[in-house]
Amino acid sequence: MSFEQGPLAVMLADHERGRASVRVVDEALPAATAGDATAVTAVADGLSAYAQLLRDHIAKEDGVLYPMANRLLSDADQTALAAAFDKVETEETGAGMHEKYHALAHELGAH
Repeated sequence: MSFEQGPLAVMLADHERGRASVRVVDEALPAATAGDATAVTAVADGLSAYAQLLRDHIAKEDGVLYPMANRLLSDADQTALAAAFDKVETEETGAGMHEKYHALAHELGAH
């Protein structure tokens, strides 16, 4: 698969759009905190755009990218990949953090 076209290019473009939405929020947040109504709107719009992007991105992962990876990667490749993810989670993220944020996401989704 190419990084310049196809599913990977689409996913990478989503990541760039996500970073742009976060930058908008980051830049507007100080003024929004100070009560600037235009900045408050910019923060709300940036967060809304980011949330929608995440929903769409996850749908693409679940509907296109992961099924494609399942077809392309051998069982041994997938086992090695899972082990590498576990190692990163343990060594860099911290044990239990995945479960913590998964639970938080479910809690926030219930509201």
